[in-house]
Amino acid sequence: LVALLSAERPAGRLLHLRGAHVAGPLAAPLRAAGLDVAEMVTYDQRPLPPGAAARALLARPGTVLLPVFSARSARLLGPWLRDAAAQLRVAAISPAVAAALPVQSAARPDVAARPDSGAMLDLLARQDAGLRA
Repeated sequence: LVALLSAERPAGRLLHLRGAHVAGPLAAPLRAAGLDVAEMVTYDQRPLPPGAAARALLARPGTVLLPVFSARSARLLGPWLRDAAAQLRVAAISPAVAAALPVQSAARPDVAARPDSGAMLDLLARQDAGLRA
């Protein structure tokens, strides 16, 4: 995105609406490239343990589809998934997210075709169809 916006050089001021935790900076390199960029934190992902229903699902045999949208989420989930009895089918939004998830050695993350929610839904549908086949 930095390369694209730096090359396109859109007119006017840009606003990066982001979370409190980011994988990498966006506004600073764009400003360094001479673009007028502001940023605003609009949400914060607070770590919470899985609820009772999720813990119960992970504790019993069976397949669990697990969509993971960020490397931070992957790292937060890791300790809860290591000893899961369930067979995890991970849908990762990107290769970086797949690499950040320390799960069972038998769990092979599938990676979405694009880093967006539509591609994640497509991936989950394919994983579900594979389970039903």
